[in-house]
Amino acid sequence: MTSWQNEVGAVPLNRPGNTGLLSGYCTVFGDPDQGPKGLVGGLYGPEHNGDIHWYCKNHSIGRFRMTCRCGHRGQVMNVCADHAGPDGISKRMAGMCPPCAYPPEAAELDTESRVISTQLGLVPPWESLGSLAIRLRRRQEDIKVRMDELTEQGIIHICPLDLREVA
Repeated sequence: MTSWQNEVGAVPLNRPGNTGLLSGYCTVFGDPDQGPKGLVGGLYGPEHNGDIHWYCKNHSIGRFRMTCRCGHRGQVMNVCADHAGPDGISKRMAGMCPPCAYPPEAAELDTESRVISTQLGLVPPWESLGSLAIRLRRRQEDIKVRMDELTEQGIIHICPLDLREVA
């Protein structure tokens, strides 16, 4: 382990001799010491991060952000040549714009659906036909129907992301 790596191998940006203003290391996976601010464009908070955070050891070639055709813009990040290239982040990690795939109503429904799934998992087998379990399953079905409606209306849609350099 070098002096600029922490115990999990993440590479912090504030290395000796580097102001970070004109150069730095690739941050496509978020802050190397803490991981991303939120997963799936902020739909899931940092509490969903695991113990191991991905990082890139390459030097940055510029500042970039992901954008979609609907005008959503991601956070500015330092990006290396590998991640900025044709086989980089635009090809492998940019299949969907989170705000397009999870507009506010869909994000709320998704969160409620996950809570209900957790609650259903806690229902003992002998209560699986009880009124609480039935109410939860009915609500889960209502959520599914509404999500399908939002998709049919084009409110939920898959919008690919493009990597754009910023000043």
